[in-house]
Amino acid sequence: MTRPVRDNIEEQALQAGLSKRIAARLAALARENVHVSDVVLEILADGERAEPLRAIILSPALSTGAKKLDQAGLLRIAESAGAEKFIAENPLTVYESEGMRCIASTDETPAFEPLASISGTYSLVSMADISGRVPVLDERERQALFSSGDVSGIKLTLLTSTDAGAKIEAVRKLWLSPLSQDDKIRLFLVALRDEASSVRAEAARGLGTLGLDARVTENLARASAGNEPERLVALANLERLLDNAGERETMLVLGICTGLISPAEPSAIAAKALSLLSLRLPRLAHTVPDMVTQLHGNIQRLLAVQRADLVHPVRVLYANLLDAIPEETARMLLAALEEVSARHLRSLYLALIARSKTALATSDQVSGLMIEELLHGDDRDPNYMALLGAVQNLGPAGVPRLLGVFSRAREGARGVLLGIIAGVLRKTGDGYEIKDRTASALLDVFEHGSSSTRQAIYQSGILRENPFSDAVALRATRLFLADMHEYELDAARELVIAHVVQQGSAALPAIMDTIAEGAHDVTRVTACDILILLIDRWGSSQAFAACMDATLSTLLAHLDDAHFPNRGALYRVAGRVAAHGAIDGEKAWALAQRFLEEANSSSTVYDIIDGIGWIASGDSIDEEQRLELCHVLLGFVSLDLPQISGRVRKVAEALVLEFGRETTAYTDLIPRLLTALARVLARDNVKEGLWKHIVDDLADLFRKVATYKVVWAPASMVELARILGAAAVNPRADAKLRERLTELLLLKANVLPVVQVLGRICTSENSERMQYLAGEVFAQFDKNMSAEERMEQGEERQVLITMAKMLECERIGEDAHADKRARRKILDYLYSGMGRRIPGVRDILDRLASDGRARNINLDEVRNRLKRQ
Repeated sequence: MTRPVRDNIEEQALQAGLSKRIAARLAALARENVHVSDVVLEILADGERAEPLRAIILSPALSTGAKKLDQAGLLRIAESAGAEKFIAENPLTVYESEGMRCIASTDETPAFEPLASISGTYSLVSMADISGRVPVLDERERQALFSSGDVSGIKLTLLTSTDAGAKIEAVRKLWLSPLSQDDKIRLFLVALRDEASSVRAEAARGLGTLGLDARVTENLARASAGNEPERLVALANLERLLDNAGERETMLVLGICTGLISPAEPSAIAAKALSLLSLRLPRLAHTVPDMVTQLHGNIQRLLAVQRADLVHPVRVLYANLLDAIPEETARMLLAALEEVSARHLRSLYLALIARSKTALATSDQVSGLMIEELLHGDDRDPNYMALLGAVQNLGPAGVPRLLGVFSRAREGARGVLLGIIAGVLRKTGDGYEIKDRTASALLDVFEHGSSSTRQAIYQSGILRENPFSDAVALRATRLFLADMHEYELDAARELVIAHVVQQGSAALPAIMDTIAEGAHDVTRVTACDILILLIDRWGSSQAFAACMDATLSTLLAHLDDAHFPNRGALYRVAGRVAAHGAIDGEKAWALAQRFLEEANSSSTVYDIIDGIGWIASGDSIDEEQRLELCHVLLGFVSLDLPQISGRVRKVAEALVLEFGRETTAYTDLIPRLLTALARVLARDNVKEGLWKHIVDDLADLFRKVATYKVVWAPASMVELARILGAAAVNPRADAKLRERLTELLLLKANVLPVVQVLGRICTSENSERMQYLAGEVFAQFDKNMSAEERMEQGEERQVLITMAKMLECERIGEDAHADKRARRKILDYLYSGMGRRIPGVRDILDRLASDGRARNINLDEVRNRLKRQ
């Protein structure tokens, strides 16, 4: 009989002739409830023959794994210690009883239960090594009570019956039957997989009679059957018990929890079981692949109908499995996609694969499935965002796959694909290869696609935001220009124009061809305006400089063609081209003279003036010629405008006031002249005499407009105020000019945009006079802010920005008292704006508190207000 050495282990070891080191190790093992039998102790003392056994006892693996030592573990330790031959000749066995383990010779009669390792495969015999305790009935009584037919009936009931009550009775009879322990365990495990929770509970109690931890089996029974709160408590208890449970109990708990993952179970039970499995199963995933497979099948059945409350615990479980066995889990999920059609399950599986760091996640097969899923997804779904990120992370290598799907995708899904492609290209370098391939594929679809498809390609910005080779850019420009006439809305046309302009110098041949022979008159005219925008955007490049002279010659040839649909467009674009620095000065001047001659006879006089304005503000003429053209422009702007005529006409039961054509002088001519003169004033190299002359003339004109000696459209008056404001803050302006312009603009201080201009001027000069004028400007701001009718939020934000800028003035008003009062009010207005959450106001106060430019205010007060709000 096996007799473990329990008491005075060190003393007995020393008496047997063992070294102090071996005695100390045996005592340490005893403190971990691992003992040796008296026979093994005798073998240890057997001189050199026992050296392999002493190596096993002294092995660090035995010391660290003592609490969970089993037969397989002992064999592994023997192998690592080089004692395989010794164990083969002197077999040892690990026995267990009531938490105590004993290493004994196999020849000894067992008085303990042999402790074998859990099988690596989760099957019906995964616990076949559990030996039972002696049942209440002895062998003779069991044989008398159970005939062979009775035992067969128990087996048949458990395996085939649909009656839960009959199965429970069969499980109870099984406890007392004369079957071997191995057969009982097999049948108990079958019952543990039964659909009826009451049968599972009875089977768990039955396993408890075979030597398993009673606390575990009792909680398993309650977790399998009972009311929901009791079952949740039992599962929580099991989670704690598993911290110290043996491998047999752990496997049993995981097996039963796997069975709880069922559509028939309440959501709370399934969620709790998933939580327990996600913490425990991944640690054993390598050894129980069958259990992982079974659990995966249960989850698939559980989520066949979408259950949002269980998605998160399922996602956590799979994430842990992907950490433990990434390749195996990813392959399992991919295989499931072949049999799953529900969109929510497909997106979940694909998102999990996408998050894994496996090679499968970036394979062609998975990438294609993810792209297909995105076409049907919803951006409110977290799985969708994971798939989107994964596809974008494919980089340039994924673009061909995206384009392959794009060509056959439905129109509604193409917008999604375009967004993904745009995101990938933003992260791609400056190379043309992948971008040209992408653009060519999109242009193929663009050329033959519907209007909505072309609109989606425009809105994606791919063909506007990325640089392409000249050949691709030229093809894109031709298609864009041909598409121009399809759109009536200005917003849509502006989108097309932006795409053309972005193509740069490569677009120039297509634009010139369109001007010459476009299929639609409106497209030919629009091409002229696009050429102006193109020069503004790319005119400084060498490619443009090289072709400007030829371009001007072509435009002049069209100008001589009386059949061109709109000669005004040619006047405008020819003037813009002639203003380019690459054009010979004499040629530009000759064109300006031609414009001046034709201005008196052409019906497109406004466009001629526009062309003259471009030349006057350009780089091709000298300063003397510029002076002459500016005198012409100032002469036009000073002309007496025609009297406005109008009539009242009835249209659809409503009265409509119609103005005569002469109103175009107010709405068209004046803005063009002001824009041209503003461009001249903005030039750095314009002579100071000319600059001041233009400013003086415009100032006199503003005085006339402000005092109603000349009537202008309000928009033109505001534009003139902005031009004078820009002149006032120009380094060329001296203190007297700034003060004079400020006093002049105060004549229209009741107009909010003019007050905004005045606010910016105030900070550019710190003279005594300007400080007084700053007080006048603030008074007008105060009046606008205090008005009964509150201004729009956007306007109020702009006013607050300007008022905050005024805090940088040396003084606001005629004395210190006025200055203090003004600054106090400005801060109060800013605090009020922040309280009403006007966008940007908090940022204004942050800058005031940090940059130190504001004068004479309490910065600590500002910082405290920022902290409180």
